[in-house]
Amino acid sequence: LKLQFLYLIGTRARPPHHPLDTMGLNEDQTKQIKRQIKFYFSNSNIMVDKFLLEKVKENAEGWVELACLTTFNKVKQISEDVPAIAEALVGVEGIVVSDDKTKVRRVEPLPEKWDPLPRTVYAKGVPEDDTHEVLTEFFEKFGPVAKVMKRNWMGKGPNGERRFKPSCYVEFEKDEDAKKFLETEVEYNSVKLQTMSKEAHMAESAEKRAQGKSEKDGKRKLDDDEGSPAAKRVKCSVELAPNASIKFTEVGEIEWKLVKDAIKETSDVRFCVIENGSALVMFSSQEARDKVVAQNKEAAYKFGEVSPKECIALEGEEEEKFRKEMETKINELQANKGG
Repeated sequence: LKLQFLYLIGTRARPPHHPLDTMGLNEDQTKQIKRQIKFYFSNSNIMVDKFLLEKVKENAEGWVELACLTTFNKVKQISEDVPAIAEALVGVEGIVVSDDKTKVRRVEPLPEKWDPLPRTVYAKGVPEDDTHEVLTEFFEKFGPVAKVMKRNWMGKGPNGERRFKPSCYVEFEKDEDAKKFLETEVEYNSVKLQTMSKEAHMAESAEKRAQGKSEKDGKRKLDDDEGSPAAKRVKCSVELAPNASIKFTEVGEIEWKLVKDAIKETSDVRFCVIENGSALVMFSSQEARDKVVAQNKEAAYKFGEVSPKECIALEGEEEEKFRKEMETKINELQANKGG
């Protein structure tokens, strides 16, 4: 009777355990935290998530502190209550919770190789505003889903928001489920989906880009010959300063604005990309980059609650690749505006 009374007045004391009664997480939070942590430790994510992969490898048995995971934005938005999260994860397929309820690890060892392409499909005809959770729930009718990747347009909306395409990539956990999906006529909200393998879609897209480039080159030559205004527009291609980029490692899934806000008093940030647990930052010149490197040595930058492990000036192939990617995106945006 005493335990029942304490439970009714809202203390932590509880009657016999119920699977949804997880120390402060409601049913929806419990479902979300299970799905998110399971995804983080899945082959699909961990093999491309350098930050988490390094955390797993730091411990001989692969244990990762739950306190570390609660710094990830998507986990933080659900809950930062470590005991509650630990309780929710007990029994989740593919994950083991430590006896002291402070750490988690994978059941299976890390794969030596990982190629998700054979089990990934392309689907066109889904609503642009449906969330990852809604899309995942739909595609799981055809087999366990590793992850859904919404595809977005280049550039932001009028309020700075991302603009999504009515299509996505879906990675199934098994090759055979992807194959069965492609053999099935699928409807989403009464709309027939256009489907193909991701590999086929990538090849089709590459062919369209090559054809578009060929047509654009032909038009460019004609414009140059005629001296038209379009010719002047095409010639205005952007070239970014070399050796003007930095990589901050082990920052997790932070917002790029946190990086920009922390650095802007030292140097203006031209671009910032969060990729595989690192923040890639580009400045207007090598001098601006060097100022940030020097400042970090005096007092290491902190992005919100996140302290990067290293601040590395990009060099060589890595620097050139990042710079060329940014140049391509800018020139594509300018070409679209111009024509």
